[in-house]
Amino acid sequence: MTTSAPQYVTTGDIITPESGFLMGHGTTVADNKLIATVSGFVERVNKLISVRPLNVRYGGEVGDVVVGRVIELADKKWRLEVGSRQFAVLMLSSVHLPGGEQRRRTYEDALQMRSMFAEGDLISAEVFKVLPEGAISLHTRNLKYGKLDNGQLVTVPSALIKRCKQHFHTLSCEIDVIIGTNGFIWITPTPESQSEEQAKDKPQRQEDGDEKPKVVRHFNALVRERLSRVRNSILALAQMYIAIHSVTIMDVYMQSISLGLRAKDILNPDILQTVTQSALSRKGEQS
Repeated sequence: MTTSAPQYVTTGDIITPESGFLMGHGTTVADNKLIATVSGFVERVNKLISVRPLNVRYGGEVGDVVVGRVIELADKKWRLEVGSRQFAVLMLSSVHLPGGEQRRRTYEDALQMRSMFAEGDLISAEVFKVLPEGAISLHTRNLKYGKLDNGQLVTVPSALIKRCKQHFHTLSCEIDVIIGTNGFIWITPTPESQSEEQAKDKPQRQEDGDEKPKVVRHFNALVRERLSRVRNSILALAQMYIAIHSVTIMDVYMQSISLGLRAKDILNPDILQTVTQSALSRKGEQS
């Protein structure tokens, strides 16, 4: 049995001049003709016709691991940018209190919110629920979630992120990766790969009196080269529209080493197809 290729349309194209159809998302009716309002692939379910756009904002599903940036503090909640249509919401009651205390949040806790997460901080969290108006509610009750530092943020389209059972990975190159389903990927060296002189770094207390020390670590050239290679491997996958997960990241990483490429050369347009060949062949095997 052969299946026809999906129909691709751009904004304003006539999907079908026939009548008797149901108008779905990404479509409108003009002169009894179904017109596409977005660019993408046509999907048909019986008489319902809709258009699935190529570039969509992150919608969010319960249980998703996300990485976001704190935009502002409000009344007992933080608002975060996670690449969705609206800012995500992290309630004070949904965070892990310092020391692991299990109690009701008080007025004093609300006054200390900025000492937990301040504007501009990057945090990892989990989608707790999707509100009726479309906003995403998060929580960080698990110890594996929380503030992120001493690393680098890489942003890719959320449609390229493959949903897996595990989104926290330690790669064989001694780099920790948090692959957010919203397309925000955090990379940082594993604690074991830190040099001895990093252990001598003295914690610097924040001016606001936060009891949690803020440590700024300095990585040697080898660790920074690994970070850059992982970062460029992720961007290479994104430019070639290949699904991004820990296996394909390491495919590009190892391929770049076998080709003798420097980290900055991975994104060379003349090299992209060659360096992502192993990841692309893996995509063909799974399809």
